[in-house]
Amino acid sequence: MSHKIPFYMHDLGQEELDSVAEVLAGPILTTGDTVDRFEKEFAGYLGRKHALGVTSCTGAIHMSLLALGIGPGDEVITTPMTFIATATAIIEAGASPVFVDVESDTGNIDAGKIEAAITDKTRAILPVHLYGLMCDMIEIRRIADRYNLKIIEDCAHCVEGERDGVRPGELADTACFSFYATKNLTCGEGGAVVTDSDELVDRLKVLRLHGMTKTAADRQREGYSHWDMVDMGWKYNMDNIQAALLLPQMRRLRKKLDSRHELSAIYEKKLGRIEGVRLPASRNNATHARHLYPVWVTPQLEIML
Repeated sequence: MSHKIPFYMHDLGQEELDSVAEVLAGPILTTGDTVDRFEKEFAGYLGRKHALGVTSCTGAIHMSLLALGIGPGDEVITTPMTFIATATAIIEAGASPVFVDVESDTGNIDAGKIEAAITDKTRAILPVHLYGLMCDMIEIRRIADRYNLKIIEDCAHCVEGERDGVRPGELADTACFSFYATKNLTCGEGGAVVTDSDELVDRLKVLRLHGMTKTAADRQREGYSHWDMVDMGWKYNMDNIQAALLLPQMRRLRKKLDSRHELSAIYEKKLGRIEGVRLPASRNNATHARHLYPVWVTPQLEIML
């Protein structure tokens, strides 16, 4: 007997409806006070100084590269085990992705192989916390410091993760998040970038909205005053409706993480009995965000299935 497995089932409900209704009753649907509230809560949750709501993790990575001055002729070390946007964001910035192999039991970039890939063109490392397990950020930070490289973290799978006492974004120049439909924290489409740098966040604010110096909410609040285009920016700003969907979920992150860990324990118990199936590894001193639960299957078993 077969069962149709849905692409994804969200758990959004009345809290989110009420939050969106509050936005719809106000004058600003685009980037405004609701986005500002979410940014403050998200930065506080991660222990970071600044957060900016954007339209996608892809946009967050692209902006981060541009804000850090990475472009044509530069190389960015990253992983081939990720969604296509990790590499295409690098290409969109004009740089070239350089792939480093992954750990066989986690799928994360192997920090021990990064140094061999560094050249005189290398400007940054872009690790991906695959499936919800953080990479070895302490070692990656050590390598970046030795070679004077920037770090942009792809945290699309890893809002809740922690490893060796380190949270996402803590040891990086920026960390980029996805709120796509299937993510642990979702508004259908959306993302965020976090940083502890005052200078960098000011640059990112301009890049996320066409290079303009004022938003629509600024003009609504302050009255009309002339704005300038001071840079070649992009249309990457989060709107109040997206932020309204995210805010109620912030209060449920811990409960939802506990639920996913309970489910992963069931998977481990049941799947661990099947010969030819290897379960996803974690690491000591790590909190796994459990965004996805992949399994490793031997070729012989794959043929049988």
